Amino acid sequence: MGAAGGVARWCFLALVAFAAQVRADEPKERVLVADPYLELHTGPGRGYPIFDIAERGERVEILGRHTDWFKVRTARGKQGWVSRTQMEATLTERGATRMDDQTSEASMEQRKREGYF
Repeated sequence: MGAAGGVARWCFLALVAFAAQVRADEPKERVLVADPYLELHTGPGRGYPIFDIAERGERVEILGRHTDWFKVRTARGKQGWVSRTQMEATLTERGATRMDDQTSEASMEQRKREGYF
């Protein structure tokens, strides 16, 4: 690889690192635990053990998603995986369930496509 190839590779890697940093700085969604507790698993699946819980009234930050599992961080700094089923009962910052928010967003998008606004 010549000097131009090395510079191009360095520029690409710098761009990827910058994009990853920008994404890491984006604000994360926070939700309120409405059920008695959320079970935090060590990995994204029922086969992973439960190592901690987030109690009702505690806020958790959603860090990511893998299939039907959400990686979250509790207010105490514990990171773990919570099933989609349990996350459906959490409340968003607006006080709606995550499913209500997702449904209303989908409805709004559909109405926009149909020309209602």
